[in-house]
Amino acid sequence: MPMQIKAIFLDLDGTVYSPDNGIWEKIAARMEIYMHQVLSIPKNDIPELRKKYFIKYGTTLKGLQTNFIIDPEDYLSFVHDIPVGEFIKRDESLRQILNNLPQSKWILTNSNKEHAIRVLTALGVEDQFKDIFGVAEMQYHNKPDPYVFQQALENAGGIPPSKCLFVDDIPQNLVPAWEMGFTTVLVGNNPQNFATHYSIDRIHDLPDAIPILKD
Repeated sequence: MPMQIKAIFLDLDGTVYSPDNGIWEKIAARMEIYMHQVLSIPKNDIPELRKKYFIKYGTTLKGLQTNFIIDPEDYLSFVHDIPVGEFIKRDESLRQILNNLPQSKWILTNSNKEHAIRVLTALGVEDQFKDIFGVAEMQYHNKPDPYVFQQALENAGGIPPSKCLFVDDIPQNLVPAWEMGFTTVLVGNNPQNFATHYSIDRIHDLPDAIPILKD
């Protein structure tokens, strides 16, 4: 692993905020409404289909794009049309942690950029990131597709992966980053895999758990 980290790429949902606040359940419910109302998928088939798509493609959206005719912008706007402020509150502790980290920071999310802006604004940390790389910015490729990480590095100015940290709450998303040479961090209680360099309970543990960030 590198002795010095120059850049940090952070996932959004379930990583910069707790997955237990109810927001993901709201988004998931709207995914199922969209699949039933717009694509006429029987309600009883949807949960298993979403599980299948997540395992095979990494997101429900990619599965729908592969198997149906779908407008991804319409889908993303619909599923993220939720009152973010009801689930996420300003987090001064997180703001201080991010502000004290000297590295450049980017959001790398399978959600759309508009949703990410709303989440970061609600947390009060929107100014702590140089940019947001959402699924549209990745030409609708999504993690764990290696293309996403290659494009993120390019968009961030060509930083070598050996100087980068990637933080996510989904173990399979760490694999391509690990293979490229990123230092990887798993957030939350999902089981670690071979691609996990560090594991933390919550994003607030990042500086103390990973001493190389202070080098």
